[in-house]
Amino acid sequence: MNHVLHEKLGKTLSDSFSGEPGYKVMLDKACGGNRTLPLFISCKRTRENRLCDVDILIAKGIKVKAIIEIEESDVKPNQICGKFLTSALAFYYSDGKGPLQDLNSPIAFIQVLDKSKLKVHQTKKLKQWDNLEKAMCRILPVGNSQINVYKIFGFNGPEDQYEKQAALLIGFLKGWCYSISQ
Repeated sequence: MNHVLHEKLGKTLSDSFSGEPGYKVMLDKACGGNRTLPLFISCKRTRENRLCDVDILIAKGIKVKAIIEIEESDVKPNQICGKFLTSALAFYYSDGKGPLQDLNSPIAFIQVLDKSKLKVHQTKKLKQWDNLEKAMCRILPVGNSQINVYKIFGFNGPEDQYEKQAALLIGFLKGWCYSISQ
């Protein structure tokens, strides 16, 4: 499958954080990385404890600061909420090396949604996303989850206004990461 937005955003975020001391951007295969980024419900690396794979993790040291999910096709509330909830239920992640790491610091969960495929008569979808974002923020944190910030960024696909939209996302991420790293 062709993941143009995944790949472009993976490169953009990697380049943006490359000069930031102590930060690393981990990418799954669709985003240009060479592995999956699984989240687990317990510290045992087993199939029954594995909840989901995410697209991008941004960490300072071993502490995850942001989880990013990119959706290029199914932008319905069930899909959006499902990705958030499975991530919110997780307590551990794999960085591809050694034992599982705790998700034990405040985390921003970012969903990047491709709006380029929306038809003109579906413009209510953007307002739906705004309402969904507000509703998600009202319930944070969910239980014992470390996710305490939720944000949706709509992208017009890989080319149309990409630089402007990417700059907004990077500005938000850096502001969040720096504010909780102090």
